[in-house]
Amino acid sequence: MKDEILMGNIPIMPNKVRVYDKKPSPSAEVFDVSLPVDVKSDCSDVLVFYNSDIELIAELDNSDSDASTSYSRSITEGFSASVGVGLSFEMGWEISAKIVKTNVKFGINISFTAEWSNSRTETIKIDVPAHKRAYLYQAVIKCQKMRLDHRTGKLEYIGKEGKLNTDTYKTTDSIL
Repeated sequence: MKDEILMGNIPIMPNKVRVYDKKPSPSAEVFDVSLPVDVKSDCSDVLVFYNSDIELIAELDNSDSDASTSYSRSITEGFSASVGVGLSFEMGWEISAKIVKTNVKFGINISFTAEWSNSRTETIKIDVPAHKRAYLYQAVIKCQKMRLDHRTGKLEYIGKEGKLNTDTYKTTDSIL
């Protein structure tokens, strides 16, 4: 781990957080491209992101109706409670990922600030024409804390796996 710039004892690398295809083994390379979340005198924690995917959050079947319909749903964005993340840094961090499922592409771009420490709710409204179906998806990214023990240099995952519910949504007319 390079220590060109330090935030407490966490080496700060470029402000770009990497999203891995699958959960990587703990290593200095992984630590360097993950999101710093906590610094203590004896350890530093980062959040490792992996396995971006989509979740079906609403299925709207208006296929038997002659009238159009509207649907509103409150959707949570932010970290799942199991992650227990408290971001308190002034620097901005960016995460980018692409998800391709059944020829549908999702692009995720997030700029992390301290406000991402708390989940927030947004209301999404979907209009479904007569004789149509609509499916609403939300992009999610799995994550888990990795800890660096300052005394031993040991890196290990701690706590439970969680997920980041992004603010990226997509509607389709068929299930993916």
